[in-house]
Amino acid sequence: QWDELISANRNRKNVIARAILACYYRSAGYTFHEIGSMFNRDHSSIVHLIARAKQDYNYKDVSFHAYINKDDEIKQMMKDFCS
Repeated sequence: QWDELISANRNRKNVIARAILACYYRSAGYTFHEIGSMFNRDHSSIVHLIARAKQDYNYKDVSFHAYINKDDEIKQMMKDFCS
């Protein structure tokens, strides 16, 4: 649910979903400020979120990969974005 994604909820599944969407928007050319506005967060939070997503991807975080492996398009987008 979009409301959960933009809420202050820091449930791991929400954080991962936010991170995937932030990476998608960033790869589509959106600025950190624009993405922050979408998620009701400061741009620096988005910078951190994306950096953490790259780290989780590259270090094979089990929870993170469990979510991205559910969809081939998301898996490929993250592979392209984090490589």
